[in-house]
Amino acid sequence: TVDVSRLIGWRESITPIEQANLVGKVGLRGNHLGIFLGSLTPAKRLDFLFKISDLLRARFADFELLIVGDGPLRDNVRDYAITRQWVRWVGAKHDRQKVLHLSLGKVMLNPGMVGLGILDSFAMGLPVVTTDCKIHSPEIAYLESGRNGLMTENNVEAFVEGVERLLLNPELQQN
Repeated sequence: TVDVSRLIGWRESITPIEQANLVGKVGLRGNHLGIFLGSLTPAKRLDFLFKISDLLRARFADFELLIVGDGPLRDNVRDYAITRQWVRWVGAKHDRQKVLHLSLGKVMLNPGMVGLGILDSFAMGLPVVTTDCKIHSPEIAYLESGRNGLMTENNVEAFVEGVERLLLNPELQQN
């Protein structure tokens, strides 16, 4: 697999001041912040991500979504984000900048294909939530649902309920 020691080192070097500055820069509050990290492709099921994010916002007035990535569906993401003041798309981020952005999150949301991004979630101590959509890369084998992340049934309601449990129970967010 990929060596994540560099990611962990960057995570440990990030200061609360850096995080506060980034929260201000992107214009979010960061209380119940969901992170999407990945390529903006059909396999990531972005329409599903948009549906669950709207439902989470309805349940949590302070839920926000930060989308980190780029790809052929960038216009869909841009259009979604500009119609919701609680969503930010920051494009692709790499190295320490990626880690800084991820450090703001409470949960990583990926309803579609999970690949190497699962290692980013583990390095950040950020639980990944996905679905049993049957299109994951081999790295999904690292996910132990209920221990280091969550795999829900492949439907919007189950996904939202799983994320809600994580957001309401911070001790479950520790992986």
